[in-house]
Amino acid sequence: MSTKEKRLDAMRRSPRQVRFQDLRAALEAEGFTLRPGKGDHCTFLHPLLPQPVGVDPRRPHVLKVYVEAALRAIDRVREVLDAGGD
Repeated sequence: MSTKEKRLDAMRRSPRQVRFQDLRAALEAEGFTLRPGKGDHCTFLHPLLPQPVGVDPRRPHVLKVYVEAALRAIDRVREVLDAGGD
């Protein structure tokens, strides 16, 4: 299992214990780009997805709702890439 897969597995097992740096690394490894927002809020964009992923990194750990949204976005990107690769 690669480091990228280990990171995603850990995020899925305990979404309340994810730091912003780990979430950012996971999203960027899948091709997302960071667009700073207003205040502390950040937005991650991917060319294959119409809707961006918003994250508020102000806490020591990112809120579970943001982690779950990021994981769903990663899964959607993988589905699109798998469907296009066949």
